[in-house]
Parts: sequence; structure tokens; C-alpha cells
Amino acid sequence: MADDPPSWSLPRKGRGWASAKAALKLGRVAARGMTGRSTEELARALGDQLDGMKGLAMKVGQILSYMDTPLPDDLRAQLARLQTGMSHRPWPEVAVQLEAELGMPAAEAFDAVDPEPVAAASIGQVHRGRYRDQAVAIKVRHPGVEETFRSDTDALRRVAGLASVASTVDGTGIIDEMAARLAEECDYAREARAQRLFAKAFADDPEIHIPAVVPERSTGAVLTSAWCDGDDFETLKQASPERRRAAAHIMARMAYRSLFVHAAVQADPHPGNYLFQPERVVFIDFGCVRFFERSLVEAHRALATCVLENRRDDFPAALDATGGIGRHRGFDFDHEWRVQRHTWAPFMQPDFRFTKAFLTEGNDLYGPMAPNSRTRALPPPAMWIMRLVWGLYAVLQRLEVPLDLGPIARACLEEDLDPLPPIGE
Repeated sequence: MADDPPSWSLPRKGRGWASAKAALKLGRVAARGMTGRSTEELARALGDQLDGMKGLAMKVGQILSYMDTPLPDDLRAQLARLQTGMSHRPWPEVAVQLEAELGMPAAEAFDAVDPEPVAAASIGQVHRGRYRDQAVAIKVRHPGVEETFRSDTDALRRVAGLASVASTVDGTGIIDEMAARLAEECDYAREARAQRLFAKAFADDPEIHIPAVVPERSTGAVLTSAWCDGDDFETLKQASPERRRAAAHIMARMAYRSLFVHAAVQADPHPGNYLFQPERVVFIDFGCVRFFERSLVEAHRALATCVLENRRDDFPAALDATGGIGRHRGFDFDHEWRVQRHTWAPFMQPDFRFTKAFLTEGNDLYGPMAPNSRTRALPPPAMWIMRLVWGLYAVLQRLEVPLDLGPIARACLEEDLDPLPPIGE
């Protein structure tokens, strides 16, 4: 009936996990040499499937689009569109949801709203609007996406225990950690609080901008922020080397100052979360934010300092303090020293260039065939540090400019630790 509320179209249970496996399988097939027209067609079909599903499947596609995975260029190009999305819910459905959330029709809540979204991502879609003569971005959560995440992470949890049998890595703990963060990403009220905390922490930095939240038009499923114009990442890639280099330094400074000074990270460094203005970078999407205990950050600061200062004798104790050793017997500290020196190489060499070869070597050093694959540990919170570091490296590699990151690391490690307050305060 015309007056009935719209029916939300939700993925069936398990489809997200199936699509994630399909994406990884396609990457393996591509690595064995599948090229040409057939790969292009498969790439387009997979991109369409992931884009339409939202939830965990789309998030996997987003990560694959910028991480160093064995994917052909045509598949990576299709997955790159997931950074902003293509499929979206029609405006009448969104309007009904806005009225339910805000307690008034969208036409009353806002001066104007563009019915066509500017982005559609794994959890919500964004519309441009106006509120009190100010341009705003209105992010509206997809209904039911929380349940989609829960069902897909339940599927992952069932196999995580088996995957951990031959390793000291707590697979189930990592899935639990991921599930907790995904649940937080679905809570736009929490995201609004995190966004305000980061905006306050970087308020005096002229090169870093975080949009202001409009609290009176935000709820648990709607987040309204000040609108910011700027170039997207694909446009930045075509800019001058000087501009690309400046933007890369800002992105790195934001990441490492967040971690080493404020004990919190915006743990989703995919290119769709940046806007590039002439003199600054705008950071958007604070749904995936991980706040760390002071002790964990202190341990990682000490480990980074140990590696950067080439203090090999102090390395075993520094690594142990981070919880990175799952089993001491048989642990190869020489190999792990090589791992850490490789990880921190961009901060030890002036004019360092990120390359695919550098990222591939990093994968091999951490991979299942590495000497410590069965003795290394990964405390669940630390997975977000790894995602931040290697995700950022993958993004910087695509800018193809030499970078001088050493001063950024030294400045962050020399500054006193000043953790952001807990999210509820």
C-alpha cells in the first residue's frame, strides 16, 4: 500500500562472509595469472555485489582496494569505488528514517536536503544539506546493518578458533575485538563524541581539520556535521609532487600523533576518509576509533624508540612489554628485529619512497611462512595499530613521492603522552 512504511532490503545471514571469501578467492585466482577481459568482468560483478551488500562484505572490499593484495588493476579500480560507494537507498526511505530519528520531517529539520547522496558506504550514506544557513553533511545509518555485522562476525568467530590451533595468536579474541569496533561504528552518537574529541585535540593545528558536529541534528543513527569541500584521493594523485608530499606528511602526522600522544587512532585509513584542501587535510569518519590503555601505548612508544635508536640489546624486553611474544621458547628475536627495522624504515631514511616491493616484503616478514608465525602474539587491541600502520603505508605508496617522516616520529615520541578522555566523558 502507498501509505505503508518502506521495507528495508537486508542481506541474508552469511552473505557478507561469503562475499568476503569470494573477494579473497578472486585475489588468489588473479595472482595465478588470470588477466584480460574475463577478469574485468569478474571485477565489475564482484564490485557490484559488495557495493550492494553493505556491511562486512563492503568493508572487506574497501580494505582490499587500498591494501597491498595480489589483485589486478581492473579489480582494484572496481573496489576503489567502494571508498564512497555507488548503490544507495532511495530518498523516500531515508526521509522516513530521518523523521523517525529527529522527531520531525526532514523538511522541518533542515533548510534543504539533496535527495541524491554524495556517498554510500558500508554502514550509512551521506546527503548534503543546509541547516541554519550552513552547509552540512547528513550521514544516515543503513537500517539493520548492526544485525548484518553480528551475523557475519559470528560466522568468522566459528572458524577463528580453528585458525588459531597452530598459532599463539588469539583468533577468537581478534574477532571479538573486531566485532566490538564494528558495533561501535554503528553507533553514530559515539562517533559524534569521538569526532568532537579529535577536533578539540587538533584544534590548534592549521593543517589538520576535523568538521564540527551539529549535535541538535544528530542521534544514534544520524550524524550531522559541518560540510567541507575538498579534492578526493584520486584527484590528489594527479596533483603536483609538492602537493602530494605535503598531504602525505599531514596524514602521517595525524596518524602518529593520535597514537603516540593521544592514545587513540582513527583506525580506518582508507582513502575515502580524507579530503584535500590547498593548505590542509580534512579528516572525516570517526566511527572506527580505538582508544588504548596508557600502558599499551607506553610500551609501543618504548619499542619504537628502541628500534629507531638501533638499541638491539634492549629489543627483547621492549618487544615483550607490548605482548608481542606468544611463546618465548623458539622465538627468533633476530628475525623479529628485522621485522621491526623494516616496519620503521620509512622513519629512518630521508626521502623514503614507499613501493609495492616494500609492502610485499612486510607481508612476507609477518606472513605464515615467517620464522615466528607460531610463536608471535597479537594482542587484539594491537591489531588496530597494525591496520593503521600498514593501511597508511599502502595509501602513501600510491602517492609516489619521497617522504621525510623521521622528524614526525621524533616529535611524537618526544611529546608527553596526553590520552584523550574515555569516550563517555
